[in-house]
Order: sequence, then C-alpha cells, then structure tokens
Amino acid sequence: GDLAIRMDAVSTSRTPQGIIFSYLDNSSLFSHLGFRQGDILLTCNGHTIASADDCIQAYLILKNEDILTCKVLRGGRVLWLTVQTR
Repeated sequence: GDLAIRMDAVSTSRTPQGIIFSYLDNSSLFSHLGFRQGDILLTCNGHTIASADDCIQAYLILKNEDILTCKVLRGGRVLWLTVQTR
C-alpha cells in the first residue's frame, strides 16, 4: 500500500547526515506521530539514521518499543520528538 511518505538520504560534503521526509502526506502515520515534511531524522533511540539501511536496522531493533525518542533537524534547528507507538 501507499504509505503517503517519501524519505531520501541527506548528505553534506559527501557524508550522509540523516533521512529527510521529502514528501509527507498529512494523513500519513509519520505525520500523526509529529513529523513534518522537510524534517531530517538524525537518530532514533540513540541509533544513527543516515541511510535507508539504517532505517531498516532501527526498525528491526526498535519495532517492539513503546516509546521512541527521535532527534530531528527542522528548519535548521535540532529538536527531540518523543513518539508513543502504542
């Protein structure tokens, strides 16, 4: 199915820095969890998110967690999102 999102790797000076929500529909799960289009996901529960592989690894490790704490770059400012998953 359509997840109503698109995530792309962000790199600066050829070094991956995070995963950007380049498209995020307002009805998507990630939108309801507090993420916004243009947010760059940097870490989740201390796991660095710099590639699609990192996203998959983090999901496999964290899929049973009740609370996720994500470090996000939004509009040039770092913020922390605490996400209740259940």
